[in-house]
Amino acid sequence: MGYTKWTDEHKNRVTELGKQGLSSSKIAQKLFDEFGVNLSRRTVSRYLSTGHTSSRYDKLKKNTSKVKDVKRGTEIVINKDGSTTSSTTMQMTSEQAKDPEFVLRAHGFNPDDWDIVSARNNFWQQNSQENGLIVIEMIGDMLHSDKINSTETVSGTILEDVDMPKAIDEAMQFTEAIVVTALENANTVMIKSVGGNHDFDISYMFMIWIKERFKQAQVDVNNRYRTAYLLGHVLISIQHGNVNKKNPAQILANECRHLWGIATTTEIHSGHLHFDKTEDQNGVVFRQFSTPKPSDDWETMNGFVGANKLMYALEYNDDRLKVEHFI
Repeated sequence: MGYTKWTDEHKNRVTELGKQGLSSSKIAQKLFDEFGVNLSRRTVSRYLSTGHTSSRYDKLKKNTSKVKDVKRGTEIVINKDGSTTSSTTMQMTSEQAKDPEFVLRAHGFNPDDWDIVSARNNFWQQNSQENGLIVIEMIGDMLHSDKINSTETVSGTILEDVDMPKAIDEAMQFTEAIVVTALENANTVMIKSVGGNHDFDISYMFMIWIKERFKQAQVDVNNRYRTAYLLGHVLISIQHGNVNKKNPAQILANECRHLWGIATTTEIHSGHLHFDKTEDQNGVVFRQFSTPKPSDDWETMNGFVGANKLMYALEYNDDRLKVEHFI
C-alpha cells in the first residue's frame, strides 16, 4: 500500500477546509482534486482531531489517552492505532441500537467522520433519580378472589364473600390515581407485577387492562411467579411470597446472573403474610410488606389484627435505599 507524505501545504489546506465545516470525506476528496494526493477519510479525521498524520505517533506514548465526561457518564479512549473507543450510558431502543448513525451521534461522533468497527450494547432496565423514574411494584393479591361470582383463591379455597365487580372497579380507580400521578411527576414509569395465590389468573387480565390504559408507561405483563429489574446498581426481585421460600436469593442469582453481576445491592420484595419484616441475609435484603386492607372476619377471628396497615414508597440512589416513606 502506498504512503502519502504530508506537506505543510496539505496540512494548512485540511485545517482551512475543516474550519469551513466540511466533513473529513469531503476534505479528502478536495485534496485529491487539488493536489492529486489520495488521503483516507480516517487519516484526515485523525489530523483534524489530534494534529498528527500517522497512527504511529501513539507509540511514543506509554499509555493510551482517556477522556472522561463524568456528568454524562462517558469514557473515551484514544487507541494507539488512532481509533477511538467510547463507553457511555444512554437511553435507547433496540431499533436505535441497530442504527450506526444514531449510535455514533449518541457517543458524540459525527457519522460523516467516523465508522463503527464494532459495537456492544447492554440493555438494562434502569434509570437514575435525576432522570425521574418511578417504579410501581404490584406483588399479588390486589384482588381478593380469583373468580367473579364466587370468592375463591386460585387453588379453590373458599373465602369470605366479596363483591368482586365492586372490588375490580375500586381497584381500577385506585390504580388510575397512582399511575396518573406517577406519569405527571416522572419522565419514565415502569409497572412490574407478579400474581398472588388469591388472584393469579384475574390479576393477569388486570395487568392487560393497565397496559392498554396507560400506554405511556412501561408495563410488564407476565404469568411468572417472580421477576427482577435493575434500578441503577440496585437489583430488585419481586415475588408474592407464597412460593420459592427455601432459598430465593440463590434462585435469583441463578436466574438473573447478568443483573446480579452488575448490582452492588440486592433486594427481594414480597407480601403475602400482610405484616412488615426486613432482614439482611448474607448481604441480600428481604423486605416483606404489610397490606393496607381492613381486617376481615377470618383475620379478626384468628387475632391477625396487629400488623401495620401501610403502603410504602422507597427512594433509592444509584446503589442503595435512601429514604423509606410510609403512606
